Amino acid sequence: MKVCITGLDVGPPWNEGVKKNIINTATKLKERGIDVFIVTMARNPVKSFEGVPIYSIKLPKFVKEIELFQYLFSVPVFILKARKIIRKEKPDIIHGHYPVLSAGFIDIIIKNKKIKIVETMSGNTYDASLKDLKNMSFSTFIYEQLLHLLLNNRIITRIVSNRFEHVIAMNRHSSSSIKKAAKIIPNGVNIDKYKFKKKKIKKITNILYLGHFNYAKGVEFLIRAFAGVAKANKNIQLTIAWSGGGTTDKKITDLIEKYNIKDKIRFLGVVDVSKIMIESDIFVLPRTTAFGTVTFPNVLLESMACGTPVITSNVGGVDEFIINDKTGLLVPPKDVKSLEEAIISLINNKDKRERIAINARKAVEEKYSWEKIADSIIKVYEDVSDERR
Repeated sequence: MKVCITGLDVGPPWNEGVKKNIINTATKLKERGIDVFIVTMARNPVKSFEGVPIYSIKLPKFVKEIELFQYLFSVPVFILKARKIIRKEKPDIIHGHYPVLSAGFIDIIIKNKKIKIVETMSGNTYDASLKDLKNMSFSTFIYEQLLHLLLNNRIITRIVSNRFEHVIAMNRHSSSSIKKAAKIIPNGVNIDKYKFKKKKIKKITNILYLGHFNYAKGVEFLIRAFAGVAKANKNIQLTIAWSGGGTTDKKITDLIEKYNIKDKIRFLGVVDVSKIMIESDIFVLPRTTAFGTVTFPNVLLESMACGTPVITSNVGGVDEFIINDKTGLLVPPKDVKSLEEAIISLINNKDKRERIAINARKAVEEKYSWEKIADSIIKVYEDVSDERR
């Protein structure tokens, strides 16, 4: 069996949602003796990852030099050049991660019925409310959401997904955007890398946010909530790691100045995720909305695996894998008061933190190890292969 996995920006750093899913899938397939290669268009191209070949398509120079052009032209350029690679390599299965990209290969599988498409719905389809759009600046929409609108359009997704042999959804929420039945296979985590470690009692409670500065991540709401927590508890610190992306950086720094909490916040660049997770006491992902984000955030699973209690917004079907007050805490999106109260409840209750940490690690081991996820994906490939015979 020969498998081609496709997706955008599969290159270092290896700590983003969809690319992490792709490389983990590819390496697990290779370990099981499956011939696998990746086709991508990456900002930082590499020729391979742990023995898996990677074909990195380059953007034309005139496109690369203008940021807006990158968003507008990356999809058609990728499809045109990826088609040539697929025709040359002749895979048995194309495993895509964006329906709009995979739609560009449909005529290939019509002409060559031996090739089948399996599609993973990695992101939430774009169905932003008018209120969400009003809260965005024009530049935020263009540079943070336009590509998601092109790749994860609900209408187009429903149309093209019916042409794929099998569709994999990471949870029931993402499967609701397509007409045909989907196989539910969640994201996974490397439980050997993200080891559970019981937290030591420390004078300073370290709260961690890991991700970009952009509207969908909700960092401004975390800053507001943290400012409220800091009034009642002086022995806390907020770490913002692997940050700096997006267009709301100044808004965040202005908020920090406004609340006079600069001395309680530290900013880190790209970090060793497992190390920073283990060192932290609480992890917060305050997403404002599900659109423009992955359905099943890696950082939540990684935090759960490390035994770092999670607080996150209840959006995008996250309640399908985080049970409130058992494996994490769920709060309404953009609700500063609820977020503040959730953080305080974990700071003040060590037993609650430990209980949630133990339950979360157990859930990860039982359902979300990459060994189990890879087995489920291979079963889909085998079903596709059986149908072809």
